[in-house]
Amino acid sequence: MFPDHAPLIASPVICQKCGTVLKPKIIKNKRGVTHLEYSCTNAETGCSYRIETNVYLNGEMKGVRTDGSPVVIP
Repeated sequence: MFPDHAPLIASPVICQKCGTVLKPKIIKNKRGVTHLEYSCTNAETGCSYRIETNVYLNGEMKGVRTDGSPVVIP
């Protein structure tokens, strides 16, 4: 079964101001993952923001069986 959309790219990012490594928080609804959310709060440097992203992986999806063999549709 194929997902509705391609997988999301979820990489850690670094705050340009304070240097904190931000890890993505996965946001879901009943149908699955909708987007990713990054946030940075640092009182020393004044950072206080949130970023939402839904960057999809650009690629071709091909069906595979549970044993790993490809599904061939005639």
